[in-house]
Amino acid sequence: MMLKDILCRTASAGIRIQKEDGSFPPGHNGPWHNEETPIRNTAHWILTLAKAHDITGDAVYEEALRKAGSYLASDACCPMGRTFMVFTDGAMYGGSNGLVGQAWVMEALLAMYKKFGEDRFLQLAEERALDQPWDQGLRIWRALSPQGEDMGIQWSLNQQIWFSALSRSVYQETGNEKINERVKLFSDRIPSVANFWKGFIRMRLREYLFIGRPKFFYRIMKSRVRNHLKLEARSQGYIAYSYYPLSILHNIAPELDVWHKKSFLHQFRSSLNFMEENVINYTTEDNPYAYTYHPTGFEMACILESFTDIYKGTTTPAQWVQKQLDQHYDPETDLMTRNTVDPMTLAARFYEASRIRDMDMEVHV
Repeated sequence: MMLKDILCRTASAGIRIQKEDGSFPPGHNGPWHNEETPIRNTAHWILTLAKAHDITGDAVYEEALRKAGSYLASDACCPMGRTFMVFTDGAMYGGSNGLVGQAWVMEALLAMYKKFGEDRFLQLAEERALDQPWDQGLRIWRALSPQGEDMGIQWSLNQQIWFSALSRSVYQETGNEKINERVKLFSDRIPSVANFWKGFIRMRLREYLFIGRPKFFYRIMKSRVRNHLKLEARSQGYIAYSYYPLSILHNIAPELDVWHKKSFLHQFRSSLNFMEENVINYTTEDNPYAYTYHPTGFEMACILESFTDIYKGTTTPAQWVQKQLDQHYDPETDLMTRNTVDPMTLAARFYEASRIRDMDMEVHV
């Protein structure tokens, strides 16, 4: 069965669980167990529905898309006009889930704009890109709560990359140079803020950035010492998740200087070598983040397809996609809900396959 056909089957299965208000069932942020509003998963499903409509032109996908887009653009999702309320319990920067919670919404809003040409979606995406506080000294973004409170530095490198990629995507449609300038400044910083260790990239920004901010520096170092092994496993499960948005950025901004920084490229290739030698063999029991929460197989396929000018791998995109499907796709429901603690979130994240070229897959019943 072709991947595009599996995606369309998943989109149809998604419509069957779509709520009357256009939203989709929320999850709980995988192994983090933060109770979520429907915003995140609805944003993800919009990408899957849009791709299914591109493939088939079927009006049923358009109808579901319009309902989901109207829900996402409603005042209820962004009640205070600043950031979208992703978590119900106020976790992660007041419930916004930092930068990535907003980046995922921007991704969906852009998909709605490209599909239907309605300016309200593009305007909302542009507002989110501009409103996020920017630290000019460090050249990174800060977190913003739904109430509009500056919550300080967003220390997760992967979240910085996600927001950078989607900000550049907003610039592609708006031409807003303020947004693009921030993306360029941050991308220039990636080689110096990326924290590599033992052949893979760590989740967090490099600690030296915060030496001038003693309280924050102390908190990071204390956590690193206490949670060394846990952080190592977590970082391994987040490698592909960190590089997936980097592949988005590479595809739409190939002129950025970061793609020519030799020291960064050496470490980047080492990380992908680690993935091909180790993570390709992980089972559902080996890491709570790889495959079972992040769709690592889809992410690696996209990375390998995007960086052919930089990296020559020993595995193929099809191998990674097949592994993701074998471990987690349920052909009886057409949803990616097997072997995961958060089936609704993993099902919604099938959307990450929408950026992969079509290929022939085996579906095992």
